[in-house]
Amino acid sequence: MITWKNLDTVSAYQELLKVAPVNLTEAMAGEGGAERVKKYSVPMAAGLAFNYAAKQVDGKALETFARLAEEMQLAEKFEALYNGEVINTGEKRMVLHHLTRGQLGEAVVADGVDKRGFYVEQQRKIAGEQSPQRRDHQCRRGEIHHCGADRHRRQRPGPPGHVPCSGELGQGERHL
Repeated sequence: MITWKNLDTVSAYQELLKVAPVNLTEAMAGEGGAERVKKYSVPMAAGLAFNYAAKQVDGKALETFARLAEEMQLAEKFEALYNGEVINTGEKRMVLHHLTRGQLGEAVVADGVDKRGFYVEQQRKIAGEQSPQRRDHQCRRGEIHHCGADRHRRQRPGPPGHVPCSGELGQGERHL
């Protein structure tokens, strides 16, 4: 079961406060610096690596951070976040902005609605795209002259120099 604690009340945080920061000038000098760069590198996707050799941490700090993450149930809370559990304890609601980056876990459903669909639609809007249904609606109303559909009876001539496309409607015509 996930519990919510203030950071300053857990023992690992109190330990972390006592950990001295690494002197990077010394740590990165000479052979030791090259070894540090190798040791503090984590492989990631697409052949990239995250390197934190220039951060003021050492083995003791990393062990303390790991204990802090365990004590604060960080992995469990992350899983709860991407599976749509109520983790905003102040407002007692789900946190869903992660859905803009994709679906990691289970379908996030609230009030019988899959919330991922909302975020996919918002991404389309941000990208300047419209849903196919909206584009068809605007085309039928004459708000746009090209909706990309090829379900039209005939083409209407556009302004001078305009080349009509298969998605244009004649006046009063409707999608089939």
